Amino acid sequence: SGLAQYSCDKVAVSSKRREREPKNWEFLIRLLADPRANPKLIRWEDEAKGTFLLVQPEIITDLWNSRPNRHPISYNNFARGLRYHYKTGALFNVGERQL
Repeated sequence: SGLAQYSCDKVAVSSKRREREPKNWEFLIRLLADPRANPKLIRWEDEAKGTFLLVQPEIITDLWNSRPNRHPISYNNFARGLRYHYKTGALFNVGERQL
């Protein structure tokens, strides 16, 4: 679908003049910016604070899995990958809430 294609488009890496696949958090930011996905699949809870909610996590995972030449993963593995980014600083934990 067009939404999956847009959300999974490669990201330019200026330092090496090449492109790479988007990271899972970049994929979510693209979905948040796309009116086809926001607010049906994902929505801002507080855009100023950068908090969002995955409304349809299974569909979001299916979109992520639609990338070419990739092995499909479960939502649990997708979420684990997002939690990894707490350490990198790309995402932050908002307490006991999930999704």
